[in-house]
Amino acid sequence: MSPSAYDRLTVNSPNPAARFAQRSRHERGIRLVKQHLSPSSAILDYGSNNGDFLNTLAGGGWTGPLYGYDPYVTPKAPSFTPVGSLGEIPGEVLDAVLAFETLEHVDDHVLEEFISFCERSLRAGGVLIISVPIMIGPILLLKYPNAVFINKSRWRYSAWELFRAAILWQQVPRSKSGAYLDHKGFDYRVLRQRLACRFAPISIGYSPFPGLGPALNSQAFMCFRAMSTSDRI
Repeated sequence: MSPSAYDRLTVNSPNPAARFAQRSRHERGIRLVKQHLSPSSAILDYGSNNGDFLNTLAGGGWTGPLYGYDPYVTPKAPSFTPVGSLGEIPGEVLDAVLAFETLEHVDDHVLEEFISFCERSLRAGGVLIISVPIMIGPILLLKYPNAVFINKSRWRYSAWELFRAAILWQQVPRSKSGAYLDHKGFDYRVLRQRLACRFAPISIGYSPFPGLGPALNSQAFMCFRAMSTSDRI
């Protein structure tokens, strides 16, 4: 997906509600990074797309190394270092790995590669900051029409699947219409449980309305702390 196409689906969506949710997500991510890290910290953004997030940090005076990894996008005039392969990053050199609106799209083996990379590259005490869409619970009844009629997404729920996911909070089968998984069937709770087996949970929050919980929010933000090798044994 091109950077301009991605922007039209997110921060520049023609749907005002979707646009507000995505811009709030970007701002929330900036706040979390500043909350957990100093400006001299080394960061890798996994799934950096056009690099807007890292460019925002660089433009705000960030002095630490900034790396962007996205195998599908070549950023133009980045204010960070694009990484062609995760193998280019040495062990225990990063203070944070970010993954915003990315992990919902990856297959299981790619997710395992991501987790292993974080364990290898993060310093002990480093942080993992993630945002993913909430595709379960009542909010799905608002997000699904936007996906079908505005974003023209190819994935579809049957009536029974939509009832199960939106009303019963049950996970439904995933779908894949391209190189990566669609949003359909993604359950942020399953991802959180898996990551919590390998990293120490710090917090979970919701955006754009933190006080309303997951039922009426668009994104879930999850923060974890890397453990030392001895703690993982």
